[in-house]
Amino acid sequence: MVSLPEELQAREAAARQQVEELQAEAAELTVRLEKAQADLSRLEITRETVAQVLAELSAAEAAPEVGARDGLEPKETPAPHGIGVMAVPPWREGLIAQVLPDVYRDIVEIVADAPGPLQAKQIVPRIGLEATTAKIEGPGGS
Repeated sequence: MVSLPEELQAREAAARQQVEELQAEAAELTVRLEKAQADLSRLEITRETVAQVLAELSAAEAAPEVGARDGLEPKETPAPHGIGVMAVPPWREGLIAQVLPDVYRDIVEIVADAPGPLQAKQIVPRIGLEATTAKIEGPGGS
């Protein structure tokens, strides 16, 4: 017959073994999660960059038509700098919302559909951000 202290010691050893195995699995999952997050980030940046380039090409093609109609020459827009930065093109006559990044288009739609003025704290939850001060102050501006 096994004594109670021996049984408790055996159970403790088994529980310790299980904790160590689960910690090893968690560490492996953490590494896999970090790799998947890095892959996702690269894909998001690539998609945003492609959308930006296409929007700039589209705007450049449309700009001569606008300039010819108004008798104005299209102004050159400075190229965005920084890696992974999705720049908003400078406003000019004839610019359409489709050249904006997704979140900016969402904000434009929310404001356009509103029956009256909106505050940033009313817009932020509608674009999927938490209605916290840190999230509201950025979109809300100064």
